[in-house]
Amino acid sequence: MVVVFGAVLAAARPGAAQDDGFPRAVIDAAGREVIIPTLPERIAAVGDYPALALVVPEGQIVPVDPAVDAADRAARSDLLILTDLAAASYPDLVAAADDAGVPVFEVGAVNGLAAWRDAVERLGMATGQDLRAAQVLARLDHRLDVIRRAVMPDAITRVLALTPEAYTFGEQTIFSDLAAAAGGINVAAAAGYDDYRQVDDEAIRTLAPDVIVLAGAWSAEAAADFAANPAYADVPAVQDGRVLRLPFSATFPDDPAAAALWMAIALHPGTLGVLVGR
Repeated sequence: MVVVFGAVLAAARPGAAQDDGFPRAVIDAAGREVIIPTLPERIAAVGDYPALALVVPEGQIVPVDPAVDAADRAARSDLLILTDLAAASYPDLVAAADDAGVPVFEVGAVNGLAAWRDAVERLGMATGQDLRAAQVLARLDHRLDVIRRAVMPDAITRVLALTPEAYTFGEQTIFSDLAAAAGGINVAAAAGYDDYRQVDDEAIRTLAPDVIVLAGAWSAEAAADFAANPAYADVPAVQDGRVLRLPFSATFPDDPAAAALWMAIALHPGTLGVLVGR
């Protein structure tokens, strides 16, 4: 599983910038119409936004730390991209970009695969990387189609994600969509849990997942302790030895296509031979 997942992450993501169609107007996550005058060559980015790394070549992204010369870097870029939360937290940074005539493009939270697709499309338009964005989405569609055909004969697997703080991911989360795409069902979402909710031992026993994926900062030792906890001895996932550490972010995976593949193999181990190489 690790080898296959690593191979997917290492796959090349070719693409080319679209230098035509500028200036162009793009609606950002805040609902603002942002005018991009020319094809951006230097793109200042605040924080880690995985969809951006898939769409824009690494050499064009200039990381910006709001605490260190942020205003100067933003002003010397062709485009500033930051989350809506960062825009609200660092108004001076936004003002510096505005004063320098640098377009400010806000991105938002991702609460499902549809929102992730929308983010990729908007970023492709804003950065002139339309072809790369289209290729990223086509790769996801191909991967999901292969997974769907591979797991179709199997029964639905019930899965639960847990953080070290005992939070789980419910409805309107990308984890729920990935579970469904991989032939599973997020038992927390099925139980009506919304977003992120802390659960106790009784709730975990009641949800009775077939697979438990440990998300976030679980260490190997902590994961082993969890699986050996007598409080969970009657949970099917524990009984069958199907407690796994999640190798990607449950809230915003770097690559949903690779994440969906990992989920499919984790939920349906018999599909490994079908999925390899596709």
